[in-house]
Amino acid sequence: MSNNKSLSPKQKVFVREYLKDHNATQSAIRAGYSERSSTVTSCRLLANANVSAAIKKAEEKAWDKAIMSRREALSRLSAMGRSNMADYIDESGKLDIDKILEEKPVLSEFHTKESDTQFGSSVSKRAKLVCPDRAIAELSKMQGFYEPEKHEHTVTPEDEALEHALEKKLDSMSVDELSALLEKMESK
Repeated sequence: MSNNKSLSPKQKVFVREYLKDHNATQSAIRAGYSERSSTVTSCRLLANANVSAAIKKAEEKAWDKAIMSRREALSRLSAMGRSNMADYIDESGKLDIDKILEEKPVLSEFHTKESDTQFGSSVSKRAKLVCPDRAIAELSKMQGFYEPEKHEHTVTPEDEALEHALEKKLDSMSVDELSALLEKMESK
Protein backbone atom coordinates (compact mmCIF):
# COMPACT_ATOMS: atom_id res chain seq x y z
CA MET A 1 0.00 0.00 0.00
CA SER A 2 1.28 3.47 -0.82
CA ASN A 3 2.13 5.65 2.09
CA ASN A 4 1.21 9.23 2.86
CA LYS A 5 4.80 10.41 2.31
CA SER A 6 4.48 9.96 -1.46
CA LEU A 7 1.73 12.61 -1.59
CA SER A 8 2.36 16.24 -2.40
CA PRO A 9 1.33 18.80 0.24
CA LYS A 10 -1.77 19.71 -1.81
CA GLN A 11 -2.71 16.05 -2.18
CA LYS A 12 -2.43 15.58 1.59
CA VAL A 13 -4.76 18.54 2.11
CA PHE A 14 -7.15 17.09 -0.50
CA VAL A 15 -7.24 13.75 1.37
CA ARG A 16 -7.93 15.50 4.70
CA GLU A 17 -10.67 17.65 3.14
CA TYR A 18 -12.19 14.70 1.27
CA LEU A 19 -12.55 12.75 4.52
CA LYS A 20 -14.73 15.54 5.93
CA ASP A 21 -17.60 15.31 3.44
CA HIS A 22 -16.61 13.04 0.52
CA ASN A 23 -17.24 15.92 -1.90
CA ALA A 24 -14.26 15.59 -4.24
CA THR A 25 -14.85 18.82 -6.18
CA GLN A 26 -15.17 20.97 -3.05
CA SER A 27 -12.25 19.14 -1.44
CA ALA A 28 -10.06 20.01 -4.42
CA ILE A 29 -11.06 23.68 -4.15
CA ARG A 30 -10.42 23.72 -0.38
CA ALA A 31 -7.05 22.08 -1.01
CA GLY A 32 -6.06 25.00 -3.23
CA TYR A 33 -6.64 23.57 -6.70
CA SER A 34 -8.21 25.79 -9.38
CA GLU A 35 -11.97 26.17 -8.96
CA ARG A 36 -12.43 26.24 -12.73
CA SER A 37 -10.89 22.80 -13.24
CA SER A 38 -11.80 21.36 -9.83
CA THR A 39 -14.16 18.71 -11.22
CA VAL A 40 -11.52 17.26 -13.53
CA THR A 41 -8.79 17.66 -10.93
CA SER A 42 -10.84 15.90 -8.27
CA CYS A 43 -11.49 12.95 -10.62
CA ARG A 44 -7.76 12.71 -11.34
CA LEU A 45 -6.94 12.89 -7.65
CA LEU A 46 -9.37 10.10 -6.80
CA ALA A 47 -7.95 7.98 -9.63
CA ASN A 48 -4.40 8.53 -8.35
CA ALA A 49 -3.26 5.30 -6.64
CA ASN A 50 -1.39 7.11 -3.86
CA VAL A 51 -4.28 9.46 -3.10
CA SER A 52 -6.91 6.70 -3.11
CA ALA A 53 -4.68 4.51 -0.91
CA ALA A 54 -4.24 7.39 1.56
CA ILE A 55 -8.01 7.95 1.65
CA LYS A 56 -8.68 4.25 2.17
CA LYS A 57 -6.07 4.00 4.93
CA ALA A 58 -7.44 7.08 6.74
CA GLU A 59 -11.02 5.80 6.48
CA GLU A 60 -10.02 2.37 7.84
CA LYS A 61 -8.18 4.02 10.73
CA ALA A 62 -11.20 6.20 11.53
CA TRP A 63 -13.52 3.19 11.26
CA ASP A 64 -11.36 1.16 13.64
CA LYS A 65 -11.47 3.99 16.20
CA ALA A 66 -15.22 4.52 15.83
CA ILE A 67 -16.40 0.92 16.10
CA MET A 68 -16.33 -0.89 19.41
CA SER A 69 -14.39 -4.13 19.23
CA ARG A 70 -15.85 -7.39 20.49
CA ARG A 71 -13.35 -7.35 23.34
CA GLU A 72 -14.39 -3.82 24.37
CA ALA A 73 -18.08 -4.75 24.18
CA LEU A 74 -17.51 -7.83 26.34
CA SER A 75 -15.47 -5.80 28.82
CA ARG A 76 -18.12 -3.09 29.15
CA LEU A 77 -20.95 -5.62 29.45
CA SER A 78 -18.95 -7.46 32.11
CA ALA A 79 -18.52 -4.23 34.12
CA MET A 80 -22.27 -3.59 33.81
CA GLY A 81 -23.12 -7.14 34.85
CA ARG A 82 -20.91 -6.88 37.92
CA SER A 83 -22.25 -3.47 38.97
CA ASN A 84 -23.76 -3.38 42.41
CA MET A 85 -24.95 -0.24 44.21
CA ALA A 86 -23.39 -1.52 47.45
CA ASP A 87 -19.95 -1.14 45.84
CA TYR A 88 -20.51 2.63 45.69
CA ILE A 89 -21.40 3.22 49.34
CA ASP A 90 -18.57 4.80 51.35
CA GLU A 91 -17.61 4.08 54.98
CA SER A 92 -20.07 6.66 56.31
CA GLY A 93 -22.97 5.02 54.46
CA LYS A 94 -23.25 7.71 51.77
CA LEU A 95 -23.32 7.15 48.05
CA ASP A 96 -19.88 7.81 46.51
CA ILE A 97 -20.93 9.68 43.36
CA ASP A 98 -17.33 10.32 42.31
CA LYS A 99 -16.61 6.59 42.23
CA ILE A 100 -19.72 5.97 40.09
CA LEU A 101 -18.73 8.74 37.70
CA GLU A 102 -15.26 7.20 37.34
CA GLU A 103 -16.85 3.96 36.14
CA LYS A 104 -19.10 5.43 33.45
CA PRO A 105 -20.13 2.12 31.83
CA VAL A 106 -22.17 1.21 34.89
CA LEU A 107 -24.03 4.52 35.04
CA SER A 108 -27.47 4.64 33.45
CA GLU A 109 -28.72 8.01 34.73
CA PHE A 110 -27.26 10.86 36.72
CA HIS A 111 -29.17 13.92 37.94
CA THR A 112 -27.99 16.94 39.88
CA LYS A 113 -30.45 19.28 41.53
CA GLU A 114 -29.50 22.57 43.16
CA SER A 115 -31.90 24.18 45.58
CA ASP A 116 -31.90 27.20 47.85
CA THR A 117 -33.48 26.97 51.26
CA GLN A 118 -33.65 29.27 54.25
CA PHE A 119 -30.55 27.45 55.57
CA GLY A 120 -28.50 27.96 52.38
CA SER A 121 -28.08 26.24 49.09
CA SER A 122 -27.77 22.52 48.65
CA VAL A 123 -26.96 20.14 45.84
CA SER A 124 -28.55 16.73 45.61
CA LYS A 125 -27.20 14.07 43.30
CA ARG A 126 -28.99 10.97 42.14
CA ALA A 127 -27.42 8.08 40.27
CA LYS A 128 -28.93 5.00 38.70
CA LEU A 129 -26.86 2.03 37.60
CA VAL A 130 -27.55 -0.02 34.50
CA CYS A 131 -29.56 -3.16 35.02
CA PRO A 132 -26.99 -5.92 35.55
CA ASP A 133 -29.49 -8.60 34.53
CA ARG A 134 -29.85 -7.14 31.03
CA ALA A 135 -26.07 -6.82 30.68
CA ILE A 136 -25.59 -10.41 31.79
CA ALA A 137 -28.24 -11.64 29.34
CA GLU A 138 -26.60 -9.76 26.45
CA LEU A 139 -23.16 -10.98 27.49
CA SER A 140 -24.47 -14.54 27.62
CA LYS A 141 -25.84 -14.23 24.08
CA MET A 142 -22.55 -12.84 22.79
CA GLN A 143 -20.63 -15.66 24.44
CA GLY A 144 -22.99 -18.28 23.00
CA PHE A 145 -24.33 -19.52 26.33
CA TYR A 146 -27.78 -20.01 24.85
CA GLU A 147 -29.05 -22.00 21.92
CA PRO A 148 -29.86 -19.72 19.00
CA GLU A 149 -33.53 -18.83 18.85
CA LYS A 150 -35.31 -20.61 16.04
CA HIS A 151 -38.22 -19.05 14.22
CA GLU A 152 -40.23 -21.07 11.76
CA HIS A 153 -42.19 -19.40 9.02
CA THR A 154 -44.58 -21.15 6.70
CA VAL A 155 -44.95 -19.59 3.28
CA THR A 156 -48.06 -20.44 1.35
CA PRO A 157 -48.39 -20.24 -2.45
CA GLU A 158 -50.64 -17.21 -1.94
CA ASP A 159 -47.87 -15.49 0.04
CA GLU A 160 -45.38 -16.18 -2.76
CA ALA A 161 -47.78 -14.82 -5.39
CA LEU A 162 -48.41 -11.71 -3.32
CA GLU A 163 -44.68 -11.19 -2.75
CA HIS A 164 -43.99 -11.56 -6.49
CA ALA A 165 -46.72 -9.05 -7.37
CA LEU A 166 -45.42 -6.60 -4.78
CA GLU A 167 -41.84 -6.90 -6.06
CA LYS A 168 -43.08 -6.25 -9.61
CA LYS A 169 -45.01 -3.18 -8.46
CA LEU A 170 -42.05 -1.80 -6.48
CA ASP A 171 -39.68 -2.37 -9.40
CA SER A 172 -41.92 -0.30 -11.66
CA MET A 173 -42.12 2.66 -9.24
CA SER A 174 -40.01 5.78 -9.65
CA VAL A 175 -37.73 7.07 -6.91
CA ASP A 176 -40.23 9.84 -6.14
CA GLU A 177 -43.08 7.34 -5.83
CA LEU A 178 -40.97 5.12 -3.55
CA SER A 179 -40.02 8.12 -1.40
CA ALA A 180 -43.67 9.15 -1.11
CA LEU A 181 -44.62 5.60 -0.13
CA LEU A 182 -41.88 5.51 2.53
CA GLU A 183 -43.00 8.84 3.98
CA LYS A 184 -46.58 7.60 4.12
CA MET A 185 -45.50 4.39 5.88
CA GLU A 186 -43.31 6.25 8.37
CA SER A 187 -46.10 8.66 9.28
CA LYS A 188 -48.36 5.80 10.41
